[in-house]
Amino acid sequence: ALADTVEDVSVHGVNTLLHIGTYNCRMISGSESMSEHSFANAIDIYGFEFDDGRVWTLLDHWEHGTTSPETDAGRFLYESSRRWYDEWIWNIILTPNYNSDHDNHFHVDLKPGFHDLSFTSGRYYGPAPYWD
Repeated sequence: ALADTVEDVSVHGVNTLLHIGTYNCRMISGSESMSEHSFANAIDIYGFEFDDGRVWTLLDHWEHGTTSPETDAGRFLYESSRRWYDEWIWNIILTPNYNSDHDNHFHVDLKPGFHDLSFTSGRYYGPAPYWD
């Protein structure tokens, strides 16, 4: 899945995928379930560096509360997450709209039996209600 992600964004001029973690044996916050990071089935992606030197991060460029981002960076981030979902590259994709713990990254994982692009819960795709 990671190789497919790199291939997907490289055609847009990305030369470096920036991440803040893969393997980390821990529980999912607020639960008694092990995180997919515990099984090395997850990665937290915080941004992308392009061939021309641009760096787009989720913290600086994600556009909250919209399904139609206005900036090139916002559209790239939003459309990338959507492609990964549509092409079944990752089973679970949590975006910055999911909750404040994910405000600076995409959490993507390969949890067996799942296929969910989550912004708040379930198969919701769009503005999260807590972003006013």
